[in-house]
Amino acid sequence: MFRRNVSRKLAKAVSTIEPLETRRLLSTINWSNKGTGPGDDTDSFNATYGANATVARNIVQRAIDDWERVIVDFNYAGGGNTFNVTISAGPISGRGVTNTIVADAQGKITSANIVIDDNAGGGWYFDPVIGSATTPDDGEFINLLSPFAASFTGVGGANDDDDMYRTAAHELGHAMGIFVNNGGIVSGVPAILGLLTDTGIDDPLDGDNATLQNFNVGGGAVEATLTENGGGHFYEGTPQGGGTVSHQFDLLNPGRTVAAPPTTRQLISDLCATVLRDAYGYTIALPSMINTFYTNLNTTTNVVTVSGDINPNGSNNDVIDLEVSSTSMVFEVNGSSETIAGAQFTTIDVNPGLSNDDVDVDALLSGKTVTLNMSSGNDRVDVSAEAQDVDTSVDSNFTVNAGAGTDTIAFHDGLDGSGGDTWTITSSTVNKGGRVATYDEVELLDVNGSAQPTIYNVDGTAAGTLLDVLAGVGNDTFSVGNGDFDTNLGDQVSINGGGGSDALTVDDTLDGLTGDVYDFDTGIFSKPGQILAYSNLESLAVLGSDQSSTYRINSTSIPLTITAGDDLDTVRVG
Repeated sequence: MFRRNVSRKLAKAVSTIEPLETRRLLSTINWSNKGTGPGDDTDSFNATYGANATVARNIVQRAIDDWERVIVDFNYAGGGNTFNVTISAGPISGRGVTNTIVADAQGKITSANIVIDDNAGGGWYFDPVIGSATTPDDGEFINLLSPFAASFTGVGGANDDDDMYRTAAHELGHAMGIFVNNGGIVSGVPAILGLLTDTGIDDPLDGDNATLQNFNVGGGAVEATLTENGGGHFYEGTPQGGGTVSHQFDLLNPGRTVAAPPTTRQLISDLCATVLRDAYGYTIALPSMINTFYTNLNTTTNVVTVSGDINPNGSNNDVIDLEVSSTSMVFEVNGSSETIAGAQFTTIDVNPGLSNDDVDVDALLSGKTVTLNMSSGNDRVDVSAEAQDVDTSVDSNFTVNAGAGTDTIAFHDGLDGSGGDTWTITSSTVNKGGRVATYDEVELLDVNGSAQPTIYNVDGTAAGTLLDVLAGVGNDTFSVGNGDFDTNLGDQVSINGGGGSDALTVDDTLDGLTGDVYDFDTGIFSKPGQILAYSNLESLAVLGSDQSSTYRINSTSIPLTITAGDDLDTVRVG
């Protein structure tokens, strides 16, 4: 018997939410006694859960669907790829139990029986199902413990219940072959038993006599340590020597790890999948490429939350990519990947952690509200670094709240093939061809233009925000100041015209202060407190204000035109 408490809400990994990449057909996990409704209670769900029978079946079916996505092929002799399981409900000791396990001549598990308790010893958490949906999501599980584990405190606060999804997914993991003893085996010899080495070391978290067993293949390094506690689970405690290793927050941990409150959900982990692959020869897809808590869809609010830095000390440097695949978005976080159909959400909230994080906004679907909350590290946001065509690949506006630290937003438009593009930069926005990025507390804006003739309007920048513009080989036009150079620019601006014939105009016509001083040096135009650096330009024009001003031409390497205003001005050359 294998007992444990399982919690997990239907994650975005559901097939209706995330289209799979092209590959062979998935396995079939056949719930052979599944009831069909009020008139069919072959699984005893109606009698056990009453009004919650349908949602309970949907939760269990989701766990089955998730395992089908992970186990691509059982590789049974003769080419079979169907696993049979009976899943029933009724009062037992514990949350769930797996038994009646049958192994074939290859040692592969072909069938098993699971019973799920009536009330988990206190109460089940049933996922709410919204509208016409039949499969719950993981949206309320927002307190990340690991990429595959999260918790929440729902209605009832401290009285939160145990998560039925975790129990169903957990027991299915046992049913397909993760255990250490043969207490529930009725036929054959499961292959995993020949790959376990009893360390003779007691499980320090077990009050009885459970020992720790190491799993490895071919005498190699220890891949996993299991405890005999409850019939066989991944050990979550401190390594005890003898090659033992620890696996915290795993779906196949003992039930002692998830006693509510708070309600805790665990997803199928890479460890679960690779141990089954190596023990039984199943063909698997890594769960980290299907569904983790790094990317979490809430179908109630239609929000996708992308999180990083699960370490509370903030020592993780997160790498996050937002990409588009056909009509879906692909969210890559710290080596994981999840695909969600665009029709399933309206909003994307990206929340990296406290360290130095790197977020690539490679592409966005249209019509989405996108916010990047970058927190306190020295963070970097790259926009269209892959396609290098900002307004074509990034099809929604987005906001970057940079927070503390030294933060950079870099725009990559080098492969844009359309001429006549216009960039407009203000103290809070960067607009390229109608695509608007709103920014706050950013220390550097880095704009990399295309080879096409382009207009760059630098109307303003925020205080403390440096701006670097690198144009391409086209004949580009730059306008800086928007009528009040030193007031509208919050910090230094640097412009590199690149190739072509490029013209820069500084517009200070609306400056209301008298006694202004304009300084011209090779590669630098300045007023007191404000600097514009430039290179690879063919001409510079300055439109002065109507106030009495002084123009000091110390040196210049390009043609210079000064248009002063109506008051008395002084021009000094050399």
